[in-house]
Formats: sequence, C-alpha cells, structure tokens
Amino acid sequence: MNESGGHGTALGMAAFEAWLRTADAILCGLNHAFSNRVSALAVVPLIAGKAVRDVTGLERLATETGKLEDLLRLYRLMERGERAPAEPLQVADAVAEALALLAHHPTARDLTCSVAGVAETLPVLVVPSALVHALVLLLCAAADRLDGGAASGGLHLRYSGDPDWVTFVVETHSPVPQGRAVQVPELPVLAWLVRGASVSGSESRTPEGGVRLELRLATLPNVRKGEGCA
Repeated sequence: MNESGGHGTALGMAAFEAWLRTADAILCGLNHAFSNRVSALAVVPLIAGKAVRDVTGLERLATETGKLEDLLRLYRLMERGERAPAEPLQVADAVAEALALLAHHPTARDLTCSVAGVAETLPVLVVPSALVHALVLLLCAAADRLDGGAASGGLHLRYSGDPDWVTFVVETHSPVPQGRAVQVPELPVLAWLVRGASVSGSESRTPEGGVRLELRLATLPNVRKGEGCA
C-alpha cells in the first residue's frame, strides 16, 4: 500500500487535500481559542501601580501567557514540514500532540478518546509533524463513521510494538450504523503522509459492530538495521 511521490501524483494530491480539509477545521478551532486568550488577557490588570502587588492579577497573566505558548506550539505542529528531516520520536509524545490538536477540531473536540499504550514501545524515525497529522486523520476518519458525528460516541486508541514494528489501532466504542460504509478512503493517504508506513483498515466491523483502523510503522532499530546501521 506504500507509494511515494509529490503533490503531482494522485496519491500525493489526495493526501494533501485530505490534510488540508482536516487542517482547516483544526485551524478554525485554534483561532477561536486564540481569540479567547486575547480577550482574557485584555481584562488582566496592567502590570503597574496596584496591579504589581495584585498576586491574583499576576497569576492570571502567567496562566494566560502559558496558554498562549501552548497554542503557538500547536500552530507550529500544523506545518507540513515536508523538507524537515526525520528524527527519533517517542510514540507517546506523538499521541499526546495528536490528541491536543484533535481537541480543537470543531466536530471532534467533544469526542471522548481513551488511550492505552505500552510504555516500553520503541521510538520511530519520522518527521514528527507527519506522524501527528497521520494520527489526527486516523482519529477523524474513525469519528466520522459514528452516528451523528464525533460527539455521539467515543474512540479508543492503543499503541504497542515489538522490536521491529509499532502499531497504532483506533476503534469506535459505539457500533457504526449498518448503513454507513466501513471502507475508509483516508487510509491510503496515511502511507503518503508518513513515508514507509504500512497502513491497513478493517473492512469488517469489530465484534461490537464498530470500525477498526490500523497504522503500522517500523521502529527506529528496524530502520537503522535496514540502513546497515544496527
């Protein structure tokens, strides 16, 4: 299922457009959060005169500044970074960043998503933003299959691995209505977003009637071994 190529290829264009659709929605959420932070800062007393001695005002200013810094970090994560070099990345960090972005998606921010990960999962060698984007798309793809949108049910994300592969699995907690297609057109583009990924999706439902999606990546040692740098 792996394919390479730039935006000139059909798969490249599909990946680019799939991420743009999701990114636009998340950016709307980030912009709304940014506006809220600016409004909150506007009511913080000026740091002068009495306000200097106002511990509550100073604490609120520090809190709002910290929230703005978090937002800036998420904005930077939205960059595709196609020319950025791959680097070792802890799986738990990528999952945390993906969930942070998902929390700003207008139709998915109310979605409950439980996470179960194996602490000993080996790192992967990827462009960090690319894996984060792929995980966001995977979660959104599963959420879109829920009846009535993302808020009508929850997701479960788990990750684990062996010496060679790390596997991410997303399942819907709620059954997917029989009328909804189980086929997920977003899956092929994930292999383009994260080069070297092996992506598969279940054409059948989980035992509970939900959808199961999977993303598999080579571990850092596996990549190094393939490069002759064990």
